[in-house]
Amino acid sequence: MNKVANVLLSHHEVSAQDVAYRLFGLPLRGSSVSTVFVNTCTGFPQNRIRLLKSKDFLNELQDDDADVFKASIHNRYANRPKSVDFEQILAQFVTQYKVVYAKVDNGDADDSSDAELLERSGIQAKQPVFKLLNNMGRVMRRKKMHV
Repeated sequence: MNKVANVLLSHHEVSAQDVAYRLFGLPLRGSSVSTVFVNTCTGFPQNRIRLLKSKDFLNELQDDDADVFKASIHNRYANRPKSVDFEQILAQFVTQYKVVYAKVDNGDADDSSDAELLERSGIQAKQPVFKLLNNMGRVMRRKKMHV
């Protein structure tokens, strides 16, 4: 390691910090700000690009079933709880909440609490988890807002 450091320092000018970062394989750049993309293309829901569900899931669907697209942030926003905490615009909803992808067994009773379901799924939530309307999943408040 000393030989590599000496070669880097003696053959061209590099700061000591750059040498340390390169030797230990650390990234030379990074950001503490995370972003979220919200598709606002043309504003009409029928013109937005959507993702298909997995091939295995589509194979199990019946021929006349039209539920072939994954839920988007727009779907989740439209099905947010009707409480004062969720009276906000789409941009605020996206930056303040994240989707909780907890695996829920089909055998679970509907009266199971969110804490029990998350615990069985291996997710330890210190913040409250909110159930979306129309079985669109669950969301929880982010610790740090996204941009």
